[in-house]
Amino acid sequence: MSIKTKLFIFFFILFALFSTGSWFYSKALNKQLNEEWAERFIQKQIIFDKYRTLSPIMKEVALVKKMSQDSSIIEMALNEDDVEARENGIKAFENYRLIFKDRNYFAAFKNTQNYYFNDINNSYYGKELRYRLSQSSKDDAWFFAVLDLEDEYQINVNKDTVLGTTKVWINYLLKHDNKTIGVIGTGLDLTEFLQETVDINEKGIRNLFIDKKMAIQLESDKSLIDYASITTSDEARQSLDLIVKNRDDLNNIRQLMHELENSEIPNDSRTLWITQNLEQKLLGISYLKELGWFSLTFIDSKELTLVNNFNIFATLTLLFLFFLLFVNYIYNQIILKPLTQLKNKMSEFQNNNEYVKIETIGSGEIASLSEQFNALLQVIQTHNQELEEKIQERTVSLKENEDKLNTILNSVEGYIYIKDTDHKYTYVNKHMCELFNMTYEEIIGKDDSRFLEKESAERIFLNDQRVFEHQETIKEEETRLSPNHERKVFLSIKSPLLKEDGTVYALCGISTDITQRKNIEEKNHYLAFYDVLTDLPNRRLFYDRLTQAMAAGKRANTYGAVMFLDIDNFKPLNDTYGHDIGDLLLQNVALRLRKQTREVDTVARFGGDEFIVLLGSLDENKESSVENAMRIAQKISTAIAKVYKLNISTTGEKKIIEYSCSVSIGVTLFKGESITKEELLIQADKRMYQAKKLGKNQISYYD
Repeated sequence: MSIKTKLFIFFFILFALFSTGSWFYSKALNKQLNEEWAERFIQKQIIFDKYRTLSPIMKEVALVKKMSQDSSIIEMALNEDDVEARENGIKAFENYRLIFKDRNYFAAFKNTQNYYFNDINNSYYGKELRYRLSQSSKDDAWFFAVLDLEDEYQINVNKDTVLGTTKVWINYLLKHDNKTIGVIGTGLDLTEFLQETVDINEKGIRNLFIDKKMAIQLESDKSLIDYASITTSDEARQSLDLIVKNRDDLNNIRQLMHELENSEIPNDSRTLWITQNLEQKLLGISYLKELGWFSLTFIDSKELTLVNNFNIFATLTLLFLFFLLFVNYIYNQIILKPLTQLKNKMSEFQNNNEYVKIETIGSGEIASLSEQFNALLQVIQTHNQELEEKIQERTVSLKENEDKLNTILNSVEGYIYIKDTDHKYTYVNKHMCELFNMTYEEIIGKDDSRFLEKESAERIFLNDQRVFEHQETIKEEETRLSPNHERKVFLSIKSPLLKEDGTVYALCGISTDITQRKNIEEKNHYLAFYDVLTDLPNRRLFYDRLTQAMAAGKRANTYGAVMFLDIDNFKPLNDTYGHDIGDLLLQNVALRLRKQTREVDTVARFGGDEFIVLLGSLDENKESSVENAMRIAQKISTAIAKVYKLNISTTGEKKIIEYSCSVSIGVTLFKGESITKEELLIQADKRMYQAKKLGKNQISYYD
C-alpha cells in the first residue's frame, strides 16, 4: 500500500472521527441553545398570555367592584319590595351595563333569590327580573355555592340554560355591613373571549387555563371546558388529564402548580418537558393569583429550534475538511512529490537493470535520501555484476553435473522418477518415457491418472500418500494397468525427500519390472496345485481342501462326503485311438463333473482315469446327508454315461466318433475329524472297487 493511500486512509479516518465528534457536539450544543432559548421564549409567552387574559377580566372586575358599592343597588337588595328602590337599582345596573365590555349584567339577591339580567340588545327592558333561583335546580347551584365562598369575586364559565347563553361570568359578592346580600356581575362572551385569549392560531403553540383542581376553564376546544366548575363533582370534572395523558407528567405539573401558588416572585413561571402524542413538548406554567387560575402554554419542540443542528455540523465539518485539504497539499509538495520522483528513478533502474544516476531531489532529508540512493545503486550495480559472473559459472557446472546424473540414471535398468507433494512428476528417466511411450515434456507436471487406468492410479496414489504423510520409505508391489489394458507388475521403493526443516517436498521412486517373474511364480503355483490336462485341482490341493472341509464340519456339526470315481471302459478307447483321444475324453468327463457338483464342492483328478469328489456341509442328520450324497452321485453317474462326441484326425482327415463309458463310484461320509484323511480315502477307494465288482456303472456306499 502506497504512502499516498495510507495518508488518504488516515485523513479519511481522522475526518470520520472528527465528523462523528462534531455531530455529537453540535447536537449537544444545539440542544442546549434551543432549550435555553425555548425556556426564555416560553416565559415571555406565558407573561404575554397571562396579561392578555387577565387584563380584560380585571378591568371588568374593577367595574363590577365599583358597581357593588353603589348605594342604589345595595338599597334594592335590602328593600326589593320597595318599588322606588327597585327602580333606582335597575337604573344603576343599566348605567353600568353600558360601560361593561359585553353590555350585560346580572344580579341575584339572597333574600328573595330573584335573578335579574339584561343583555347588549336591551332585550329585557322592563322585564329585568328573569326568574327566581331555586336550591333544588341544578342550573342554580352556582349561586348558592358562590354565597359560601370567602373570595370577594370568582370567575366561572357556565351555561345559563334559562337565558340560553354561555359566558365567562364574573361573580362578585354584594355585601352590606360585611354580610353577603347577593351576587352581581357581568358576563364576557365565551367565543369572543376565547379568540382574544387562547385562540392564538400560532403553529405549534397551545394555550389553556385551569383552576387549582386542574379543571379546564379556557381552551380553544369548547368541548374540553369544565363548565360550572363551582358545582361540578370531582368525578364529572373536565380535567387536564384529557390533554396530558402521562401520569408522571401530571404529577410534575401538580408539583409546579403548588410551587407557583406559594411563590412570592412577581410573574414567576415554570417550564417542563412533557410527552404528548409521542412528541416532546415544552410546557410553561404561570399562576394568575387574581383569578385563582393557572396559565398553561404548550409549544412543540420543533417550533423551538433557534439553531439548526445540521448547520453547526456542516460548518465545523467543512472547516476541518478545508484544513485537511490544505495539510494534504503541503504534505504532497514537501514529501510525496519528491518521494514519487525518487520511486520512479528506482523503478527505471529496476526495469532496465542499468545504473541510473539520480539527481538531488527535494531538500533536507529528502535530498540526503536521494544522494544515499545514488551511492546504494552504485554498490548494487557492482554486486550485480559479480553475482552474474558467479551465476554463469554455477549454471555451467550444474548443467555438467545434471548431464552426468542423467547419464547414470538412464543407464540404470530401472524406472526412476520424482514426484512433488501434488503427486505430479517433476523428473523421469528415459525408461519411464519408454514405459508411458511419451516424451519427457509430456510427462512432467502430470500425475498417474493421465497414464494409468483409475484403479491402478488410485492404488499408487495411496502408496505415495504414505510416504508424504508418514515420511517413511516403503517397498511395495504395484500393478499398473495402462489405458490399453497392458498389465505390468513393479517392485517399487519410494523414499521421501526432505527440506532442511524436516518437511517433505517430494518423493523419489525406483521401480523394477517384475512382471515376468510374477508370471513364472503364478505358473509354478498352478502346476503345483492343478492338473494340467483337466484344469482340476490335483491330489495336493485336494488334501488341503479336505482338511478345511473336515475342520468346517467339526465347527458346524455337519456331515461331508468323499466320492472315488473310476471311468469304466476307458482303456479300450486309449488303446484304439491313442492317448490324445483318451486325454480328450478325460477333459470332457472333467467338464461334466463340474456341472453336476456345487460351487462349494471340489472335483479333483487323482491320476489316470480316477477322479475324486469332495462334498462339504451336507446336513447335521446322517440319513439326510447320505441321501444328498447318493443323489449327487447318481447325477454324476447319469451325466458320465451320456454319449461323447470326440473329434479325431486320421491320415490328415478329421472325423467325429461317438463313445460311451460309465463310472464306478465309491461313497463314504465323514463328520469333523473323527477319522483321518487317509482312512477316509481308503474307505471311499474300497467302495469304488466294490462297485466295479458289482458289474461297473455302480454306486457303492460305505456304511
